[in-house]
Amino acid sequence: MRSANSALFKWIEYCKERKWLRGLLNRCLGGREVGLKSAAFRTWMHMVSAATEEEMSNELDDLRKQNEKQRAQIQEVTAKYNVMIGSMSDLQKKQQEQAMRSATKMIQMMKGKALTSTFMSWKQYAKDELADKVKMVRFLAKWKNQGVSKCFMGWVTMIAEDKQYKAIVKKFVMRMNNGCVVR
Repeated sequence: MRSANSALFKWIEYCKERKWLRGLLNRCLGGREVGLKSAAFRTWMHMVSAATEEEMSNELDDLRKQNEKQRAQIQEVTAKYNVMIGSMSDLQKKQQEQAMRSATKMIQMMKGKALTSTFMSWKQYAKDELADKVKMVRFLAKWKNQGVSKCFMGWVTMIAEDKQYKAIVKKFVMRMNNGCVVR
């Protein structure tokens, strides 16, 4: 009963959020006034940036917790290593030191791979973000220039009609001058 109740509340929350998003999109894309569109777009941008910041802060908190756990594990292993070294003979100590150097090299290689992977992921993310920014700038430029574009197209149509009318008049005058038109 409890799970059904919580599922119902989650569904209600989901529906409210979807309804709010639909309203936001309607205000953003369906409004008649530019002020309403720009306000809706700004609201959408703030919502996205807030969600991104919250997501990043949650990831940062998770990474901090993981880092603290790993530090505790390192301290525990170091303490065990020191106890073990105290009870070994010289030959065993040399073998253990060699094994530790090998392990250290392996760890350094793993860190290098992790850093490379992180950098490559960041590079791809930055590339995608730049592409998204270019798309958004183009979209905004088209959006802002819709009125100018409509005026320009009207002007081009008017010029084309004027040319056509002038050609008809010129043709008529030529025929009249050549005596083709009967009075």
